[in-house]
Amino acid sequence: MANLFQAANEIVTRLARRNPEWPSTDPTGGNSGTTTLDPSPVGAVGVSLANAPASLVQVLLRANDGRETQNVIVDTLDLTATYTVTVDSNAVDYDASAGGAADEADVINGIADAINADATVAAIVTATAIDVGDTGAVNTVQLVTTAGDESMTLAVSATGSGVLDTYGDATSLDLAIWLRSKTVQRWSKINNGDYTAIDRDGWVEEIRAGGFDRIYVQVTAKVPARSTYTVRVGNGELE
Repeated sequence: MANLFQAANEIVTRLARRNPEWPSTDPTGGNSGTTTLDPSPVGAVGVSLANAPASLVQVLLRANDGRETQNVIVDTLDLTATYTVTVDSNAVDYDASAGGAADEADVINGIADAINADATVAAIVTATAIDVGDTGAVNTVQLVTTAGDESMTLAVSATGSGVLDTYGDATSLDLAIWLRSKTVQRWSKINNGDYTAIDRDGWVEEIRAGGFDRIYVQVTAKVPARSTYTVRVGNGELE
């Protein structure tokens, strides 16, 4: 009877882990331009473990598998400027005045269209005008390398008072995992407090979470400083 109960309990536990949900704890990638250590967890930060006996943590440094993603933004808008985006030494210009740009969205769309119209650059990257932050208007030119290319070099410039900037996939970072005890509501760092180095291939780990109610991912040493990454946490197990 004891063996039957143990087997049934294990089946129920595994079924509970079978369908993980993956809410992102850092959907914008933290492109704040800093590599300083995220704060230690205090209170109800991170993600609830929802009484799961195990949790999966996934860290993604690339927004697209096997391809690099970079973003071009307008830091200072000048509707008379010529904006230049250089991909792998191939320069593409967009003249905002000649293009009749009336606002930032027009400049973003103009830059994206100019890149896609250049046969040489379009073979390296695909440009898309997107709205980051749900502002109601496009504000970013997203560049993604084509299927045959997994990296690019990128430079930007502008004439007049116009200023462009870029950010994209992180190439590396260090992280630590913290768990909060259900009983005393105190946070502890796993793996003897060591930080794990993550490269562009990403990372996934099953965390035994019995007795804990929350999980928190702490990031430091992000390269480049202004770059994006995503942390996803879900109840589940590796099989």
